[in-house]
Amino acid sequence: TECGRCRAVCPAFRAGSTLDPKSLILALQTRLHGENRDVPLIDGLVPKAALWDCTTCNACAQVCPARIPIPDLIISMRRNLALEKGQFPAGLAHALENAAGVGNPWGMDPASRTAWTKDLNVPIAQAGIHYDVLYWVGCSASYDKRAQKIARAMVRIFRQASVNFAIMAEERCHADWARRAGEEYLFQTAAQENIGNLSRYDFDEIVTACPHCFNTLKNEYPQFEGGCYVVRNHVEFIRSLIKTHRITLKKSDRAKIALHDACYLARANGVVKEPRKVLKKAGARIAEPVESAMTAFCCGAGGAQLFQDKPPRINAIRIKELKDTGAQHIAVECPHCLTMLTDASSDKEIPIEDIAEIVADAIEVKREMTDAERQRK
Repeated sequence: TECGRCRAVCPAFRAGSTLDPKSLILALQTRLHGENRDVPLIDGLVPKAALWDCTTCNACAQVCPARIPIPDLIISMRRNLALEKGQFPAGLAHALENAAGVGNPWGMDPASRTAWTKDLNVPIAQAGIHYDVLYWVGCSASYDKRAQKIARAMVRIFRQASVNFAIMAEERCHADWARRAGEEYLFQTAAQENIGNLSRYDFDEIVTACPHCFNTLKNEYPQFEGGCYVVRNHVEFIRSLIKTHRITLKKSDRAKIALHDACYLARANGVVKEPRKVLKKAGARIAEPVESAMTAFCCGAGGAQLFQDKPPRINAIRIKELKDTGAQHIAVECPHCLTMLTDASSDKEIPIEDIAEIVADAIEVKREMTDAERQRK
């Protein structure tokens, strides 16, 4: 097909990057037809730089009438560069080295992964004890000061709902971004290590506030032996707490909120109604940007873009769309979206918060259970 619908929705193309999904498919088509055999595929027919501009948001595949899986094709070519030639953009190469060495892309000390919990007395999972929820924190909420507010909000929600939960001290990066960068070996190594660690503990389900963690644990870890779990993202989980009256929300002071849908929640997993229902329960009027829900515009972080040294482009387009709604606040569902949109926002007077933070502030406080009471429960 040569319709060009992929161009119209591709965040990288619209931001003026080297990537042109239509041209990429036409280049592959000529090779399949036996043309240009003397021209290298990568850095010949297809510019190498274009391959590293894809955010894997999957908007192109969603609108393609021929159902061409363009992101998968790009990842395959990245894998060739990664595993056969060891070629990565500089910032990404550094993040991959860190993840392989210490289990997170920023090279932070693994021993400090749970440091954010010190004043909260968050339970650390122990073998032989049953937990209703294993809270998968993720690297951003473990190490990034701003994203840690999401984790702290989740702890408050768990406790107000009397949820028997714990976090896993041995948690390491799930490495979905490494897989999308073509570093399949690192992804599989991380997956097997995480699955091995998870197998030590008894829990009913995993809850995480990172859509990338959610998508990986739910849809990709089952590819490995022992990797099948009940996994829910935090928005779905919070919605269930409200429906079962385990938490009650009072009206938030955030009257008009623009909601940014995360690609790996909405487009990849169909989670669209839940965040809107949660925000409405908090008394918010939701302002929908031009592109929202299943057709939401990407923040620019996915596909390992978060770890590449690039100027703001995609996130600048998205933050303008959100501000054009006239909303006084912006709600997100992902720590990466939070980072990208905050970086792109020149108007710091418009708060950007995760839904968990909004809920934690709106929750009607009741007495928290003591640790002893939680253990008896």
